[in-house]
Parts: sequence; C-alpha cells; structure tokens
Amino acid sequence: MVHQFSRVGQLAIMQGGSALTQDLPPFTIMRGVNGMCGLNSIGLRRAGIDPAERLDIKRLYRKLFLSGEDRSKAMAEAKTKFVSASAKHLLEFIATSKRGVCRHHGLAYGERDPGDLGID
Repeated sequence: MVHQFSRVGQLAIMQGGSALTQDLPPFTIMRGVNGMCGLNSIGLRRAGIDPAERLDIKRLYRKLFLSGEDRSKAMAEAKTKFVSASAKHLLEFIATSKRGVCRHHGLAYGERDPGDLGID
C-alpha cells in the first residue's frame, strides 16, 4: 500500500504487505509500515553501480539511519563527506522530502546483520 503523495526512490523495493505513508529513500528495502531494513544490494549490483559507489551508499546509510545522530546534523556532515553521484542523489531525495522519510526498523528473522547491509 502506498499513500498517493509518497515518493519511492530509485532502485527502492518494498516487501509484500508493506504500507508507505512517508517517502522511501533510493536504494533501500522497505519492510512493514514506514520501515526500512537495509539496502537493495542486488538491485544496485544489477543496475551496474560499481563497488566503490555501493560502499559509499552503504556508509551513507549507516551515517543517516544507524548512527543515532540527529538527522539534520548527520545530513550536514554527509554533504561534505559523501561525493559519489548515488550518495548525492540519496541526500537530495531526503532533503526534498515533504512527508518525512522512513526510518530503519531493523531486520526480519533470517536477514543479515544491520552493520552488513548486504553490500560487497
């Protein structure tokens, strides 16, 4: 289920039965209600995004969603630290959100450790 004004970012994927009322950032996997459980590593690989850029996205995801820092402070620091095109795209998506952005809600049974996020 997706609310009519919510945005779904590039290469984002939703698990069955999910409900979205906020914005789902690019490159992420949605689970449950407005929750994320990591990055769409298979989609990133299939899209031809090189390993260095995938690693940059992984580090940015950790900074924004797993560090426990205030989101606005983390965004300000990330804008100077993360320079790949994909990282800039993710930052721009979050900065332009009007409905708010989904949060990391952890992983379901059998999924990878949140520190891993599935990026090689």
